[in-house]
Amino acid sequence: MLFNLWMIYDLISQEYPCAMHMQEKAEQNISNIRLFFSDRTADRHTMYVETGNTIFANHDPRVCCVHGKNYFVVDSENVNAVFNTVIGLFEDTQDHLNRITQMISGHCLLSEVLSEFSRELPYPMMVLDASQTALAISENFGKGSLDGNWDQMIETGSLGLDAIARYNSLYSDAVRTKEFYYTPADPFPYPSYNRNIFINGEFMGFLSLILIRGDLSDAARGWYSIAWEYVCSWIRLHAEDNQLLLSNSVFEELLNGNTENLTYFQGVLSAFGWKKNCTKQLVVLECVSSHLNMNAHIAKLLNRRRDHLYALEYQDKLVLLCNTDRLSFEKQLGVITPVIENSGYYGGSSHPFTALEDISHYLMQASLSVEFGSPIVGRIFSCQEFILPYIFRTLKEQSHMELVHPAILLLTERDQRRHSSDADILYYYLKNQCSQTETAQQLHMHRSTLLRRLHQILQLTDLDLSDYATRLHLLISYELLAYSRQQPVSDHIRHIQLIQQP
Repeated sequence: MLFNLWMIYDLISQEYPCAMHMQEKAEQNISNIRLFFSDRTADRHTMYVETGNTIFANHDPRVCCVHGKNYFVVDSENVNAVFNTVIGLFEDTQDHLNRITQMISGHCLLSEVLSEFSRELPYPMMVLDASQTALAISENFGKGSLDGNWDQMIETGSLGLDAIARYNSLYSDAVRTKEFYYTPADPFPYPSYNRNIFINGEFMGFLSLILIRGDLSDAARGWYSIAWEYVCSWIRLHAEDNQLLLSNSVFEELLNGNTENLTYFQGVLSAFGWKKNCTKQLVVLECVSSHLNMNAHIAKLLNRRRDHLYALEYQDKLVLLCNTDRLSFEKQLGVITPVIENSGYYGGSSHPFTALEDISHYLMQASLSVEFGSPIVGRIFSCQEFILPYIFRTLKEQSHMELVHPAILLLTERDQRRHSSDADILYYYLKNQCSQTETAQQLHMHRSTLLRRLHQILQLTDLDLSDYATRLHLLISYELLAYSRQQPVSDHIRHIQLIQQP
């Protein structure tokens, strides 16, 4: 473990009066303590001990501890005594840190790791995961020792959705920061020092130290960095063993259409009491505003109901797998809706299904409901409301054929050249079930004019509109063209704007 000069200075100051002399920023890279020899090349990872008149030729007989251009003077002229004290304190500290390593290997609690730094860092500390839910809180700061926010964290593990939304709107870029960063006292009463935790490049959470007084000394910042390293070690070890992380990964694979680990995920669900062929529905949730996005936190809240609900953050959205045998879908919505209403989310739901291997298809159903539904906070649209877009997307993705009837393409191309609207006329005629009267009224066209135009269209296209399959194909073609532009087929006379080729 690496130290900075201030950390060693604080240790020695417990035994001797000292005075620090800084000429450059103190680097946290000291791993060795040695006596100074003038003929030895200085090592950047070593602190050297000797008298000032030996190191600096300044006629000062007191002991100096030097690292780079920085040094502190110890009020003693006994080099051996000071050196032995430094080595003893340094070794004691290393033993302490080695003990923490052993604790982590022995699967201690994360809060126990924080407690090991309570002397060097006498501040409230907490480890929050990516959902901003507390994994551990300093045990030496109990309820009533700080403020209402701290007490809420102790009781529920969360600061609440409103506080998290406020924090995310102010500090949304913080999750990408690799270094130590400072957060002002907004929205919380106290400022904090924070450092993010990444495992294999993935943001896992952060260590937060609440600054209840003054500022962090340089020595305390060094200890904070060491505490962060041990927290990362704990999370790295437990992330490898964490079945939730693995099950989330497999769930994501299933949503992507990969069923290789289907049996494993079924086993995970079985552990929560789900029967193999239970009836399920998918819900996809999206936030109306990116700065309010609290996917991971809401997933954490909902996953407390694992007996009937499994939530996952997926592609900047939330995907919920609902067991409707354990709890009806109406009652599931009663659980989900209050949470999303308070968090700025809306969503869409799939049809019921039983086979997990088909889950990617039902994901498309629910996703389409979000795509075509209005962003109304708290509203969850049923895919039944958007069955035609679902059919058309499926056709588009699965078919390698040109599905639009050639007659419509012919009319469209001709209308573009002649600035006419025969494609419109055919559409409304079919839509009105081939009623000449209703079509003429809707198009504000004289009936004789309509009959003349229809006769021209049929001569040009050789269509048999008495054939049901032909009429169906034509109507589906119009809807497909409209869907490709993600618009409904217009009920206005300028429908030609919708179906023109790009």
